[in-house]
Amino acid sequence: MHRTLKEAVCKPPKSCLASQQMAFDHFRPEYNQERPHEALGMKTPASLYQTSSRLYPSKLPKIEYDSWLTVRKVMPSGGIKWRDHYYYVSQALAGEPVGLKQISDTIWEVWFSFLHLGILDETKGKVLPMSPV
Repeated sequence: MHRTLKEAVCKPPKSCLASQQMAFDHFRPEYNQERPHEALGMKTPASLYQTSSRLYPSKLPKIEYDSWLTVRKVMPSGGIKWRDHYYYVSQALAGEPVGLKQISDTIWEVWFSFLHLGILDETKGKVLPMSPV
């Protein structure tokens, strides 16, 4: 898909962003509704698309944490302040609350809602990501 897109709209690049956007807008219906795709059994993506039956809420509920978790708001830089130190969590969570669950005197689990992000290790001075294993 990326090679096809690049050849169709980026070689050569357009002279301005508005012209580049028009090229993308022209490409999209051709790619999704006219061109058959080998990976789709020579059907078009539009012919196989189905609208999700699940409704997406217009506003997500506020994230709340149990009272035994310590909550910190992630700064625009992606970090939190904890015991007069700065620990980087993720810039993607800027403005969001994260929960800290104490494991030992210097080790804390870092949570975003129900998602375990990693371990804040005060002795190492950083948040260690969760191992995929």
